[in-house]
Amino acid sequence: MRRHIAVAAVLLCAAGQALATAPHHTAVGVSDAYQPNRVELGDGLLTPHLTLAGRLGAIDDVPLDRDGSTLGETLYGNVLARVGLSYNSMRSFGDGAFIVLAELEADLVTGFVTAGTDLAGEGLPGTGGLDTLEPRQANLTAVFGGAFALKLGLSTSHWGLGLVANDGAHGWTPGSAQFNDPRDGDRVWRAALSYKSPGEDFVAVTVAGDLVYDDDVMRDGDEAYQFVVGALGQWGGSQLGIYGVSRHQERTGGGSLDVFAVDVFGRHSIELNKGLTVVLETEWASVFGTTTFAPTPDAPESDVLQLGGVLRASLVAPKMGGVLDIFFASGDRNFDDGAQNAFKADPNFTQGLFLYRHVLAAQTGRAPVTAADPALVGQPSEDLDRFPTRGSVSNTLGIFPRFWVRPARGLEIYGGVLFALAPVSPADPLNSRIAGGTPRNALDGETSGDFGNYGTELNLGARYSMLLWGSELTIGLEGGALFVGEALQDGSELEAPVAGVRGLVRYRL
Repeated sequence: MRRHIAVAAVLLCAAGQALATAPHHTAVGVSDAYQPNRVELGDGLLTPHLTLAGRLGAIDDVPLDRDGSTLGETLYGNVLARVGLSYNSMRSFGDGAFIVLAELEADLVTGFVTAGTDLAGEGLPGTGGLDTLEPRQANLTAVFGGAFALKLGLSTSHWGLGLVANDGAHGWTPGSAQFNDPRDGDRVWRAALSYKSPGEDFVAVTVAGDLVYDDDVMRDGDEAYQFVVGALGQWGGSQLGIYGVSRHQERTGGGSLDVFAVDVFGRHSIELNKGLTVVLETEWASVFGTTTFAPTPDAPESDVLQLGGVLRASLVAPKMGGVLDIFFASGDRNFDDGAQNAFKADPNFTQGLFLYRHVLAAQTGRAPVTAADPALVGQPSEDLDRFPTRGSVSNTLGIFPRFWVRPARGLEIYGGVLFALAPVSPADPLNSRIAGGTPRNALDGETSGDFGNYGTELNLGARYSMLLWGSELTIGLEGGALFVGEALQDGSELEAPVAGVRGLVRYRL
């Protein structure tokens, strides 16, 4: 039965696996592992689930633009209340099998409960307000003969390490040493047909048509649909898959995007002596096509050519381990050359605490306001709301070695040092335009050329998980400092790093 059920999920939400299983501290009750409640309903199985999460953080002031505007010392709070219900008919007929699966899931509340900055901008850190009753899943899947699966309805979308397609549900796991706390996620109205060959070693193929409900590429007034083809093979401790998407997106009032994305994912696990495991993972995505979004007088239509990827190596021991991420995202330093080359990873694909999610998000988020000042630029460019990174990894070459240790049952301490460069000179729309097209950064600093230094970031965190009658409570504390490099400065050395701290809590029932 489990083999039949796996057909429905193997490609529709293919993803990297957790690296290590941490023993929880059993605070109350006798359970030694988290297990969602399951209720028998006739011949079927009903599984409700509830996730409550929140974080509260504070971070230093960040300079934003040439006029000396700053984000201010920021206190931000974010909450999440997610409920879901899944049903598995568990019924087989004749020599084959016919199984019905159903999923319902929604975020009752999600977003920021603090006001954030009073400055105008797009996607500034800590802004966006609180959303209520955000649907995530409402779908039915029929599994035929243990080999074919047909899925219809609203679904989340995830692939590989979450570089491009990310469902916002793959958070910190034991042994990952990740500084993440995901929200939102990609959601589509999907009709998908999958086939999986029999056996533990298999090949699976999926074809799907999507009407995009919401993802990080969409802006207000956009509509998008896409056609998806994917294949995934698994043998022994290895996985290899390819995922292709043809997407058309348009905005009410004008502008469109026609691109094709190819995303390759691989994973290989090697068991060594004395409980040691080496896990090698990689994901690389290329996006190419044409767009009339963000036109300029010299380039009303642009070619799209973008590349992003990550290499990850993990060493896992029973009570300690290490992770090394090497990641790349192409950038764009020229807004008038008829090419759009800035790759933006999904915002839930996180690296570190401050550089991408705070500093670059703040400076690029301020740009739509400064670049639209009619006193400086006359007629502002269109679609400036597509320029901010909104926390995405973009225009970067990063190296992020990390460690983790487990000194006590349920407790994990982790940390790392992020080194980041800008493959092409960071370019602010206003400052570069005033300089005649020469790339200049948000502070009007003359950027240091290709592979300029973004800075070095030190991160340290701890999470503690306990079981309460089988439900799971995890609390965490993370912090660190970013020593800003010359690529983000205006020629004067910043005397102090950008530092911050945040507390996290998550309860799963």
